[in-house]
Amino acid sequence: MRIVYLMSRSEPHRENVKDDYNRIAQRALEEKKNNALEKWFVDMIPTYYIKIDDEFKTCEEMSKWINAANSASKN
Repeated sequence: MRIVYLMSRSEPHRENVKDDYNRIAQRALEEKKNNALEKWFVDMIPTYYIKIDDEFKTCEEMSKWINAANSASKN
C-alpha cells in the first residue's frame, strides 16, 4: 500500500521553451552527461580487465565488453 500526497496540480500542456525551459535544459544536460560517459566507457573498455559471469554473457549490454576482451586476448 502506498499513500500519495498531491502537493500541486498543473494543467496539462504541450512542452514549450517559454514555460518549460528549466526542464528542457536539465534533460539536455543529462543527455550530454550520458553521452560523454558512454564515450568514455567505449574508449576505456580495452584498458580494463573484467570477468563476466556465464549468467550475463548473453546480455546485449555486455557484448561490447566481451568483444573487447576477446580482441585484447588475441593481441
